[in-house]
Amino acid sequence: MGRKKKIAALCGGIAVAAVLGYAAYVLLTYHRIPDGKETGIEKKAENHVLKEEQSYTISSYNIGFGAYTPEFTFFMDGGKQSVAESPESVVACVKGAGEKIYHSLRKMRMSGLHS
Repeated sequence: MGRKKKIAALCGGIAVAAVLGYAAYVLLTYHRIPDGKETGIEKKAENHVLKEEQSYTISSYNIGFGAYTPEFTFFMDGGKQSVAESPESVVACVKGAGEKIYHSLRKMRMSGLHS
């Protein structure tokens, strides 16, 4: 084997080892936050614009990338998909998320939970 072929083989071996090492690192250090995890207050706000002794509600909604239909199984969660079904599906999912947030906020206002 000539000198150039040995150097090329060494460089290729180093590249393969680096890729395999990185893949092993990602797989061994991956952890997932449990679904439905409740969180508490870690630090009180320093800006006192909000009223003290007043209850406030915060809503959030993970729309992902707009592909999360009930049937969607994301590959990082053990499923098989990584792309939305169609552009129309994305629009419907994002619109549905917006409507869900809107109705949630409206319900809070009606119940007096939100000022």
